[in-house]
Amino acid sequence: MGITRRSTFDLHMRLAVFRRDGYTCVHCIRQFSAVLLEVDHVVPYSWTHDDSFENLQTLCRTCNRRKGDRYAG
Repeated sequence: MGITRRSTFDLHMRLAVFRRDGYTCVHCIRQFSAVLLEVDHVVPYSWTHDDSFENLQTLCRTCNRRKGDRYAG
């Protein structure tokens, strides 16, 4: 079993995104601990292959599952 592409965000990048967004899901606007948050692409990676900091956002697990591979803008 290999490492999936989605697990490649290192801890420093994840925490930087969470700090920038105030540990708040940008969709439901609720604060969570880092354990319950995920880094998500604003514009889906499958569309742009853009892993830049500006294309990343904080979502809770529930909102990230609902969003799927759709544009968040």
